[in-house]
Amino acid sequence: MDSNTIDLRNKLIMTARLVVRESGMVAFNLRMIAERAETSTQAIYTLFGGKAGLILALYQHFVVELEQRLLLLVPHSTPIQLIYQTAQIYREQALSDSELYLSATTPIATEADVLGMLYNSKVFALFTSFIEQATAEKLLLPTEDPKAIAKILWSTVHGAVLFELCTREPHARTNMVNELLPILLRGLGTFA
Repeated sequence: MDSNTIDLRNKLIMTARLVVRESGMVAFNLRMIAERAETSTQAIYTLFGGKAGLILALYQHFVVELEQRLLLLVPHSTPIQLIYQTAQIYREQALSDSELYLSATTPIATEADVLGMLYNSKVFALFTSFIEQATAEKLLLPTEDPKAIAKILWSTVHGAVLFELCTREPHARTNMVNELLPILLRGLGTFA
C-alpha cells in the first residue's frame, strides 16, 4: 500500500471514529463518512470492502491503541500487576471513547465480528500470556486452559465497564473493575 492509500485509510478510520463519538453507531453512514473525509464511498469499498470492514478497522484501531499502552508496561510489572493494568487500561479507553465501546454490541458490529477480532488479537494473546506467567510463578492456580481463564476475566472486566457506563444510578457509577478483579484473582490465586 502506498503512503497516499495509507493516509486515506487512516483518515477514513479517524473520520468514522469521530462520527461514532459524536452520534453513536446509529449515525454510521458510509456516504456521510466519505464526504467528511473528502473522498468517495468507492474508496471505502476499495479499502475496507464496505461498512462491516470499516467498522472492523475502527475497532482494530481501538485494540492497537490498547496494545501499544500495554507493551509499555510489560518490562516493569509482575504478571498480576499486568492483569490489573490491562483491565484498568481497557476501562480507561472504554470510558474515554464510550460511544465506540457501547457500539461494539450493535448488530452491525456483531456482523463485523468485533468481539471475535478482539479474542484473536495481540492484546488478548498478551493478556493470556500474563495469566500463563502468573500460573508459572505459582501466583494463580494451575489451569489446563489459560485462554479460558483469560476469556472469563476479560468478560468480567467488559461487563463491569459496561455496567459502569450504562447505569443511571450515580452511586453505582464506580470503578467496578477495582471491586471485581481482586475477588476473581483471589479465587484463582494461591495467594491470600
